[in-house]
Amino acid sequence: MAKSAKKTSKKSTATEVKTTRVGDVSITVQTFKDGKRNQRIYTVCRRQEIPKEFQRLPHTSFELAHKFAAEIDLALKQKRVKALFEDENLEIRKINEEIKLSKLLETGWNDQGFMLTKTPRWNTYLGKNTTLRDLFEAGKRAIEISERVNEVRKKAKMGELSFDQFFNAFEKSIMGDAKTFEYPTFAELIKERIEFKTGPNGGKGMTELEEPSKREYRGKLGNLKNYIGIFKTGHNPDDLIRLVTIEGINKERNKTNPKKGELWSPRSRWKQASKIKEFGAWLVKIKKRTGWTENHFESLTDLYAIKRKAKTKTFKAKEVEALLSAAAADKAFHDQIPYLALSCFAGMRPYELGDPNEGDKTKSAVRRYDWANAQEWEIDSPVTGGKLIQVPAYDDETNTNKSKISYDRQADLSPNGFEWIKWWCEQKGTDLPTEGKVPYHYDTVVKIRKSAGLKKWIHNGLRHTAASMFHQNVAFKATDSYWFDACGHDRAVYKTHYADIKNPNEVKAYFNILPPETK
Repeated sequence: MAKSAKKTSKKSTATEVKTTRVGDVSITVQTFKDGKRNQRIYTVCRRQEIPKEFQRLPHTSFELAHKFAAEIDLALKQKRVKALFEDENLEIRKINEEIKLSKLLETGWNDQGFMLTKTPRWNTYLGKNTTLRDLFEAGKRAIEISERVNEVRKKAKMGELSFDQFFNAFEKSIMGDAKTFEYPTFAELIKERIEFKTGPNGGKGMTELEEPSKREYRGKLGNLKNYIGIFKTGHNPDDLIRLVTIEGINKERNKTNPKKGELWSPRSRWKQASKIKEFGAWLVKIKKRTGWTENHFESLTDLYAIKRKAKTKTFKAKEVEALLSAAAADKAFHDQIPYLALSCFAGMRPYELGDPNEGDKTKSAVRRYDWANAQEWEIDSPVTGGKLIQVPAYDDETNTNKSKISYDRQADLSPNGFEWIKWWCEQKGTDLPTEGKVPYHYDTVVKIRKSAGLKKWIHNGLRHTAASMFHQNVAFKATDSYWFDACGHDRAVYKTHYADIKNPNEVKAYFNILPPETK
């Protein structure tokens, strides 16, 4: 017991309590002598007539507490407490108290560098001597702007933003712009990398590189410095790629004989691209400093590949139909239908839906895609007649990547793909999903493949097939750029990994793959 008493005494830290009565209301002032002389002030009245949340209420000053206590006491004596706390008055009082407690209008000492100035805490944003009127006008303007934004989104057939979504998007945009200036320049990082790679521990196993390798690092990374050295790592990745390729590698000429003045050979371009790609991988390793969660230079070696790659492999329409039919035929496979539909008819990456390289393959991989991104299934595609759904690149709540690309995109789920989602819901007896995550089970997908008789599985084949079919469907009157954006790749990547010439009848059959009851 003695030990417990000692502990309690330590927590209270010699608190001085003074109580002042105002009729039936008490004003309690707690003073903590902890080196700062901090005070807490409350009004206390346990009468039943008083709403529970106001029976013990904090205040920012004794004067405000006394004013409130006198008001309550008078209302008790005149038996008009109910009127005092009517819904409208109560709400106004709550808001007023919250504003006081938030100290938004507080005038106090603000630390500005080495200077202390006595100014309203929020004067930087809302102007000097901020008033309640300023707060009202700020809120009013925010509502007006959000409404204008939603009007524009309606005309573009996009979903409306809630007030929280509006401010979250605003904050994300502004913070993104601000963070750009926090990051180091490429010149700084290139210098650091060259110094390490040409130092005593720059090679494998912390050994020293040979001099030719050192020269290569100095030369190749020195070229990169010329391309983008003045920019920071938070700069737009698309601009960086353009500067590195079109304005950089593509314009490089030989500086020595016998080919002085000639454009670089394909081999030289590939070697430069390879070194830049390697440098990009290092930027990802130090992502806390650079902000790079993915290597934006990853595709450079493919872009400057010397050898012609093998023909792109995709599935035939009848193979995809067999896959989905197998999934529909067995109830044990039904939960994988959304995964297959979004892969086959929205061109989503396996990584964006569920990564088989994470988690336990025999049970379940990590589920990535939130049904909330379907935006209540309210946005119709003007191109396919299906649905437009969001594919976020990053999860701010978990600080994890949700895609291999660095930007959010809007995927196009074709009408037959949407029919498969609806069919899945009908089998479950549920409405279209708006919360939770897309079911994904690696082992079950493998069983579906076997049941469909697909002996050879193509890596990323469903997405590659979807992209190839989308681009070649003349019924979808859209440019290649539209599909590049919807699928999240550029022209070079499409030509290298996705483009597979299809017969028009094959394309038509593909987008006519429907669930059993709708055929």
